[in-house]
Amino acid sequence: MKEEKDNFFEDNDVNETVNRFERMLRKKAQLYFDVEEFESIIDYYLVKEKYASAIQASDYACNQHPSSSSIQIKRAQIFIDNKRLDEALKILNSLEKIESSNFDVLFLKAQVYLFKKKIDEAIMYFELSLDMVYEGRIDVILDIANMLDQNQYLSHAEKYLLKGIKEEPENKSVIFELAFLNERFDRMNKAIKYYDMYLDIDPFSEIAWFNMAYCYNNIEKYKKAIDAYDFALALNPEYTSAHFNKANSLANFGDFKESINSYFEFVELEPDYAHAYYYIAECYVKLEDTSQALKYYLKAIEKDKDFSDAYFGMGLIALSEEKYDESLDFVIRALEIDKANPEYLFVAGKILLKTRKLKGAVEMLSETVKIDKYDIEAWYTLAYALFLSGQISEAIDEIKKAFIDNKQDGDLNLHLAALLIEQGEEEEAMLYFSRGIGFDASGLDVLYEFYPLLRYHPEVMALVSDLKK
Repeated sequence: MKEEKDNFFEDNDVNETVNRFERMLRKKAQLYFDVEEFESIIDYYLVKEKYASAIQASDYACNQHPSSSSIQIKRAQIFIDNKRLDEALKILNSLEKIESSNFDVLFLKAQVYLFKKKIDEAIMYFELSLDMVYEGRIDVILDIANMLDQNQYLSHAEKYLLKGIKEEPENKSVIFELAFLNERFDRMNKAIKYYDMYLDIDPFSEIAWFNMAYCYNNIEKYKKAIDAYDFALALNPEYTSAHFNKANSLANFGDFKESINSYFEFVELEPDYAHAYYYIAECYVKLEDTSQALKYYLKAIEKDKDFSDAYFGMGLIALSEEKYDESLDFVIRALEIDKANPEYLFVAGKILLKTRKLKGAVEMLSETVKIDKYDIEAWYTLAYALFLSGQISEAIDEIKKAFIDNKQDGDLNLHLAALLIEQGEEEEAMLYFSRGIGFDASGLDVLYEFYPLLRYHPEVMALVSDLKK
């Protein structure tokens, strides 16, 4: 499109015509321009998005050529581009009475209805305009599909693209658009099918290989994604997005060493992208090389001093090494940058709980569940912090609050049972315990970590024994 604009501006005849028109306006003179000259003047202003000048030129054109349908069509186009849809429709309705088979009239009328969100009328006029086309139909079909796509009528756009592929089964533009549309519909297998068709015609398209790799990654076919990224990179070794996405796919595939190598290839081309260093650090964490992980978390922070996830990553490493004060410092720094991050708040709460700073733990964990009411672990950890603070009734209340959105959760039922036992309400506790192991018994080991004496409670032991039979 830019090339078309540049060519238009470089047309000396057009520039001279526009200059002559503008001199006429400055001198308040009256000069004659034929229809084609007015059309080129109007097009010039439309390309430059000077809508007021385009309307002014069309006013003069209408005065000099009142019976010219092409001038009226240009005027309607100006109004459409300027979102003056009712004025455009009035012109087009008048023209349709005279020239009911004029492609431009029908096509512009379809656009007006599309912008008015009258999709049925728009489709009707797109169909009427398409009936008028015998050569270059595929270009019109693509134009219609693109307009429908841009206005979020994706299903309608798909119908036109399918019509296009039926008329020209090997049209690359149609196949690519169908692939990309299916990708956006999250129909990755269909998208891959169309990218395959495209690559059968043009195997040297790095973008098609890249997009197909992205689709494979999304459906967790990481090996195929990696292979497709390799094809894209063979065609363009400096394709930075392909290096980065390949590294992600390798990490998803579990090949962390190769993932690191791909990230290094990326940072050679994009040395200032902080996320790349962060992901390198994450790979080293997976490889249990914490010294290298810390090095690259720091590198990410060097590139972006407000990279909260990097501070958080360093906090998790310190936590794993039981350096609780250091860990909390890093997590608090992350929270200073991203105050409402529930993961940061939860880990801060857990650290404070481990160091028995119970008031701070309750505050952090309370904030966590306010932001993420579906975080089951945060709910029962909050209840445990309240229990340790001697606030058993409040702990029970928090679990019951969690039930509003998570009633069928086994862990919550088990933790409520434990708290009710601590409060001496054993009969009610056994109802919740029975319900909890009925939903999901896998949380028993975690429950015993919080409440170790529960393992030896007679009624609990009997229910667990029955479960194992």
